[in-house]
Amino acid sequence: MAVPDLYAFMKPVLKCLSMDDRTPVRNLAGLVCGRMQFSSNELSEKFPSGNSKVDSRIYTALEYLSHAELVERPERGHYKLSPEGQAVLDRNLDEINLRFLKQYPSFANWWSRTKPEPTPLADSPSRDSQSHNGQATEALSESSEEEIEAKLARQELMPQELKHRPKRVVETAIDSLRQAIRDITQLLEEEVLKVLRELPPAFCEKAVVDLLVAMGYGGSNAESGITTGGTGDQGIDGVIQEDPLGLSKVYIQVKRYAAKNRVGSSDLRNFVGAIDQAGTMKGVFVTTSSFTDGARTVARQTSKNVILIDGKELASLMVQHGVGVRMASIYKVKRIDRDYFSVE
Repeated sequence: MAVPDLYAFMKPVLKCLSMDDRTPVRNLAGLVCGRMQFSSNELSEKFPSGNSKVDSRIYTALEYLSHAELVERPERGHYKLSPEGQAVLDRNLDEINLRFLKQYPSFANWWSRTKPEPTPLADSPSRDSQSHNGQATEALSESSEEEIEAKLARQELMPQELKHRPKRVVETAIDSLRQAIRDITQLLEEEVLKVLRELPPAFCEKAVVDLLVAMGYGGSNAESGITTGGTGDQGIDGVIQEDPLGLSKVYIQVKRYAAKNRVGSSDLRNFVGAIDQAGTMKGVFVTTSSFTDGARTVARQTSKNVILIDGKELASLMVQHGVGVRMASIYKVKRIDRDYFSVE
């Protein structure tokens, strides 16, 4: 099921706040989610900006209720039910909707300042004709609510003086920044893989050992990983000692192949035989190309614990764990510290 609309969150927020004389805002989302019992799919729904729909609607509902003065803030970062909020809860209304909230002058004033002007569609009735129909006017307000929800979506509420800033522009800029980072990372991964394919096999073997150590195998001790590749390596190019005494070892095979030269099932069978002869159960087979379906089947069916890492994943892991790359620039995105500007 889809995440319910904003007004379905109003009563649960009030009920959760009624459970204590003051509730930390950081705990509110968990309390409301527990009461409303969302599915994992509902909890994973997001706006295009990346904000959680559930979290956004919880905090937007809190925003609406605060402007209607049904909710009070006794201290920084804490909220409680106001006497009027308790009275509303005692009435056990079927729904707390926009029409209901607008009966409170404080909310009506805020709403009139905050709501965006609706833009009629080409085939919509004129504004003059709508002005003769109270229901049509209310419908415009209802349709505007979704725009305001997107405008207010955030992990924390913003101070009143910032309510009219074009937050959607900020969200669009942040989305663009995230996409740019993804694009830059993808280009970097492609470059890393291209360089690996051009370097000698021995260098690739060392790079893989360095990566596994960086990932925490061997306790991140550089001396716990060694390369063994070369003539007579018996199909083992590297070894990671997972403990100081070397009682548990991970054996490594690295194939520096061109993109179209895929690793087949015979290579996997040979590797499984090599780690079996070495008397261990763990192996990592890495290639700068990819694996055939047959090779993946061998890895799945063997009694050994064999992990396959293809070229794309290898490059991604190297970038993620800082192997063969360095920091070029750091950009910090800051947000308002709401508690700092709070007046007791």
